[in-house]
This record gives sequence, structure tokens and C-alpha cells, in this order.
Amino acid sequence: MRKVFCGKIRLAPEARRASICNVKEVYSNPDFTRVGYYKSVLDEAGIENFIRNESIYNMVVVPGAAMPSLCVADESDYERAVSLLVNFEYSPVVIGADWHCEHCHESVPASFASCWKCQALRPVA
Repeated sequence: MRKVFCGKIRLAPEARRASICNVKEVYSNPDFTRVGYYKSVLDEAGIENFIRNESIYNMVVVPGAAMPSLCVADESDYERAVSLLVNFEYSPVVIGADWHCEHCHESVPASFASCWKCQALRPVA
């Protein structure tokens, strides 16, 4: 039986040996914040995962020697995890001018579909 504690997987002793082979790396990046964000995406989707090198990343002297890596606990979740993350990794860059909210008159970045202050939807152009 698997249990997740603080982002690390702890397995029952009888399951340890069999389950180590089922772990598969999904994403690796030197930016720990990005890896953590992608972990939250998989958490929300109900895919059991953990960040490898989470605790040693800041102690490594040579950059890139031990980058944080997002791994799925079960290899059968790999394809689903990759399909979820590809939408975030390769999302198109929004090009355009910022817009002004008609409701509260705040300046809103072009990438926002609603006003950050009052949540009014962006007017259709």
C-alpha cells in the first residue's frame, strides 16, 4: 500500500522491491518552482507523484548535477501525466496589448481572460 508524505513515497516493506521499477521520470528542470508547479498539476489530477532530488538540490555545488525531477509513482500513469503537462509546457505565448476592464477600469495583462481585480470577463473584440 502506497502512502505519500511530504512529497516522498513511502512503501510498505513488502511492496518496496516490486514498486521501485514502476517509478518513471516525467519532467526535469533546474527551476525547482516549475517542477513544483507541475507536481501540483499532477496532484490535482489524482496522479501519485514525487520530486526526486528535492532535498539535495540546494546542497549541490555543481549546477545541473542533481536537478529536481518529477516522477510518477506508477509507470502506467506516465502517458496521462505527459499529456497533462504538455499543455502547460508548450502553451502558446499570448501576444497582444493589455486591456482595460470596463467594470473597474484596471489595466489587465493580455494573457488574462478576466480582470484580476473584479473578475469581469474580457470584452469580445
